[in-house]
Amino acid sequence: MADGPMADDTLDRLCRRFALDAEAVRAAVATAAGPDTPWYLRAATGFGAWLTSGAMILAVGFALAQAFGDDRLPTTAAGFGVILAVGAVVLHRAGGGAFAGQFAVATALAAQVLIAGGVGGEVESVAVAAAVAGGVAAVLGAALRDPEHQFLAAGFAVGIVPWALLENEVPHADGLLILATLPPAVALLVRPPARVDLRGLALALLLVPLASLAVSGLLEVGDEVDRLPSAVYAVGLLAVLGLLWRGAAPDRRPLVLVGGAVSVVLGAVTAAGVLGSLLLLTLAYLLGSRMLAALGAVAHVWFVWRFYYDLELTLLEKSGTLAAAGLLLLALWWAWSRIAPKVEAADG
Repeated sequence: MADGPMADDTLDRLCRRFALDAEAVRAAVATAAGPDTPWYLRAATGFGAWLTSGAMILAVGFALAQAFGDDRLPTTAAGFGVILAVGAVVLHRAGGGAFAGQFAVATALAAQVLIAGGVGGEVESVAVAAAVAGGVAAVLGAALRDPEHQFLAAGFAVGIVPWALLENEVPHADGLLILATLPPAVALLVRPPARVDLRGLALALLLVPLASLAVSGLLEVGDEVDRLPSAVYAVGLLAVLGLLWRGAAPDRRPLVLVGGAVSVVLGAVTAAGVLGSLLLLTLAYLLGSRMLAALGAVAHVWFVWRFYYDLELTLLEKSGTLAAAGLLLLALWWAWSRIAPKVEAADG
């Protein structure tokens, strides 16, 4: 009976030391994390769960590798992954609070990596590893029904695909990946299904190919000149702009047309990543998503900077390019200043 008051006193002293809400801490330990849980508790719980899961998996995996030898390491990894997958599902369904939920998600992702890596390593094929990763993500996603796991698992599976395409020397790898993932991503975000939450999958399909495009440009891999990503993102941007135009009031449609025209022209004369970031920003406006807006802004700055850095021009020519971009923005501001007062007057 003395352990309870002693533990409560220790918890109270820790909360006072770090200026935390003691009642919120107790609630977080006993219940699952939700939107009302303070961010620092979610962060601390998640970090602790992932760290614990990673340490346990590494320790057990190292012991198994020593016991079975390097020759059977892929098979051992895949088998260990299956065991972890079953354990993650059981733990997640048993409940047990925020820590247990995060621990289950981390374990499920480790299981996915081990199974995909083990099977792919056994047959020495990245394409097989990508297919297995996608299958494991689908099975565990249906079993766990956790948005965070859905995003991370789908992101891992999609992230292997460019590697597999490059390994098999498939041309237009980035463009083909974007072509396959962008339509379902936009459809799931704009018209989400009512019965199941697939936002994690949609965000993975939307963001991972754009990140892959950034990595390809940074590492200078893939096709030197590939117009397919630009074409796909341009069509996607036009489709989202069409939805914005259709949903806007008649007096606001000129604003959509002007902004859309500038966005398409700006993306067409720069790089595919710029079009992709503009698509993110347009989707963020359509959906009212601050997260997508922040990600789109960061991506836009990155791709514009990379485009400027990669220009094979003299300093004078680069300065002229920046001046032209500034004139384009001034033209947009002029059009906005001409139209916006009329719209505000009509609304008033």
